[in-house]
Formats: sequence, structure tokens, C-alpha cells
Amino acid sequence: MRAAIGIVSAFLLAISVSAARAEPARVYAAGSLTTPLRQAITAAGLDASQVADPVFGPAGGLRERIEKGEAADLYLSANTEHPRTLAAQRPQTLVIPFARNNLCLFSREAVGLTEANALETMLDPKIRLATSTPVVDPGGDYAFAVFRRAETVRAGAEAVLSQKAMKLIGGPAAISPMPGHSPAASIFLADKADILLVYCSGQQQTLREVPGLKVSRLPAEIDVVATYGLALLTDNPAVARLALFLLSDKGQDILAENGLVKIGPGGR
Repeated sequence: MRAAIGIVSAFLLAISVSAARAEPARVYAAGSLTTPLRQAITAAGLDASQVADPVFGPAGGLRERIEKGEAADLYLSANTEHPRTLAAQRPQTLVIPFARNNLCLFSREAVGLTEANALETMLDPKIRLATSTPVVDPGGDYAFAVFRRAETVRAGAEAVLSQKAMKLIGGPAAISPMPGHSPAASIFLADKADILLVYCSGQQQTLREVPGLKVSRLPAEIDVVATYGLALLTDNPAVARLALFLLSDKGQDILAENGLVKIGPGGR
């Protein structure tokens, strides 16, 4: 409730300060938000004269670009740590959680992976396991948090999983996506891994791109929930409206339709 009141206040203040900007607002956002954010911008009644085409990528890398001087009005991250880091440098910045996500295991049907045997299968020396890159991409941080939880279930699991995990999304070792395909789909199309531990959102697109692929949830004892946060970096009225829309019922529905989890009471 406090977050909602804060962003409403920021929205009203922004409108009172400036009714229009000479340049469209600049939005930097996590790659996992590509589809829902574009939909939200349109549904919020914002056009290209108000919001420029968003810059998408690993949230950690985007944060570093902003820290180095790239101009941004709104930053949307797959975690709350990166927005808080930016806010520490900008006392007037608001940081607000706006969505959640889960992690899933993508694998070929032939691997035989299920929720029940997930940990055992990931630990199998013959199985190639891929993740996003920690620090650069919050998806990698969440994956390694799963490994830490696995240690509480089986001694030595964290070290084994951390060592074998190939960081194929975000970061210097990331593969280049095939033309017309997502990074997740490209990993399997190029036969670079047997299992990919990544966000559940976007799974329908990946399944369409890769025949014979399946998705399994993590067992409860090692599951990790991702919380997304936004940082309102300026008083630009367009991004204030967009941020407010993302917290609205309509905005939350758009996020949920794209595989994310609502931040409010209707989420889980």
C-alpha cells in the first residue's frame, strides 16, 4: 500500500511539474519483460512521442550502463537489488516491487526430467546444465540461490551445481541468439545444454521454437521466487504513468498473461 501511495504521489507530482517533454522518455528493462512491457506501454495509452523504444538486456548490465552515464528515466529490473543500488546514488528515486517470477527447468523430453527427480538429474555428471550469468543477469543470481538451497537437501550439491553450470545467457560466455530465436531457444537449437534453469515466463515462446522441449517446476524445497523492482529515476510524466499502469489491475493482468506473477494479493 505504501508503494502504491508513493508512486501515485510521484505520478501526480510529475504531471504538475511537466506536461510534456522535448524528448521521449527512456526506459531500460530486463530482457524477460520485452513482450509484457511493450504491451503495457500501448495499453497505457503511451506512444513513441512519449516513450522511446525500450532498451532491453540483462538487468545488471543495464544498471552499469546507467551508472556510467547513460540517460534513463525508468529502470525495470528482475530483482530489487539493482534498483536499490541506483536509488542509493539518487536520494529522490523511488524503488517499487511490481511483479514476481518463478524459475523453471527446460529440457529435452529424452532427458526424463520431472519435478520429483529435478535435483538428482541436475547433479548427474552426464547432464549439461546451463543458467544465466550471476551479477550481470539476476536470473543467474536466482539460479545460484537454487544451488544454495540444494545444499540443504543434499550435502555437496551447491559446489557441484555451481561448478558445472554453464553461464550461457548474459555475460562474456553467453551464446549469440540464432536469428529469429530467443537466447533460451538458441541454447537447445545449438545443442549447448541438456537442461536450462531460467525464468518460467516466456516458456510458451520457447516451447514453440524448440520441438520436443518440456518445462518442469522446481521442487518446493529448492524453489526460489524472483521479485522484480522498478526505479523511477526522473519526474518524467510518461514514465510515472507507465509505472502506475504496471501496478494497476490492467497492468498486472498483462504481466500475468505473459507468465509473471502479480505482486498484489492475487499473486502467489
